[in-house]
Amino acid sequence: AATLYRAGAAPLVIASGGSGSITFPDQKEAPYMAELLELMGVPRKDVTIEDTSRNTYENILYSKKILETLHSTDTSGNPHSAPVLLVSSAWHLPRAIAICKKQGLPVHPFSVDSQAEPLLLPADLFPDAWALTRTTRLIREWIGLAFYKVLGRM
Repeated sequence: AATLYRAGAAPLVIASGGSGSITFPDQKEAPYMAELLELMGVPRKDVTIEDTSRNTYENILYSKKILETLHSTDTSGNPHSAPVLLVSSAWHLPRAIAICKKQGLPVHPFSVDSQAEPLLLPADLFPDAWALTRTTRLIREWIGLAFYKVLGRM
């Protein structure tokens, strides 16, 4: 997001993320994001914090409301909307894009990472902590995709 901002592709950044944690409900993601964005050269005045969401669906709903307040409308009341750049992890983008589409929010996705790595034999034949972390993320995302599909969120 900071790179896109500095390149002039995004006039503002919405740092979206509250706390989905039952154990630590006061530890919200968005203020940390805003602090990192500022360290990366994005002026604080150009960062809007959305810290009430608890999941991806709410991230998008609440961010969409922020965007609607920022955009002007034409004579028939339709919003003039600039392109929305959706920045997230590669493994998370398919679900986030599907939710945006269902909400009528056209986005241009930008991945901040990639999980693709070359196969290293014979080392990759043996389990390790990093492989378990990646598998856990993947399974969690598959569950999220299925759950959101059943709920009609995407």
